[in-house]
Amino acid sequence: MALLRSKTEEDLVIWGGLYNLLARSFTSDTEELGRVMEQLPRVLELAKVANVWHILENLELALQDSSATEGYVKLFEMGNAPPYETSYTCKEHPYRNNFDEADISGFYKAFGMKVKGDLPDHLAAELEFMALLYLKQGYAALSGNNDSAEICREAREKFFVEHLSKWVDQFKAEVTRQAKKPLYPLLLELISSVINETSKQEVSS
Repeated sequence: MALLRSKTEEDLVIWGGLYNLLARSFTSDTEELGRVMEQLPRVLELAKVANVWHILENLELALQDSSATEGYVKLFEMGNAPPYETSYTCKEHPYRNNFDEADISGFYKAFGMKVKGDLPDHLAAELEFMALLYLKQGYAALSGNNDSAEICREAREKFFVEHLSKWVDQFKAEVTRQAKKPLYPLLLELISSVINETSKQEVSS
């Protein structure tokens, strides 16, 4: 099994904050996006995520368009580019949808997370869950609760490998193909870059 390199407690909290910002960025609320954009540069710098500064610059330019988010409903709520894992991983085997959604829900339930008003395999939910696990691991380690920290680490790595890392590049490609405005393709490029950076940190056990 692939394992993520050990991180310090500070690293874990930083990466938890980064994944939380990415989860919040998936919205049609331009004010919320603006708040996220104010925080992202510093957090990305602290997380040592490279080669994303051109994406941030282009995102800032895209947000200056007052109609930047007008495609959100058509893209994500009307199904042109569904933001759900099983739409991509189960496309050829739709009978697996319920199984995979139940597996994701099982991860959430084990750590006290519930998704309200949407399906468990929504991108924002998966990003938020990664944030939760990073933060729980970091705080457990800071408290000297090594057993709890190890449980969080194992769950985070397993969830990342079996779920989040499997489909975001496919989703990015679909958003890029379907979008009329640059905002969401750029946003998915940023999210994909962070996920790929997470992948680079893996080593074989």
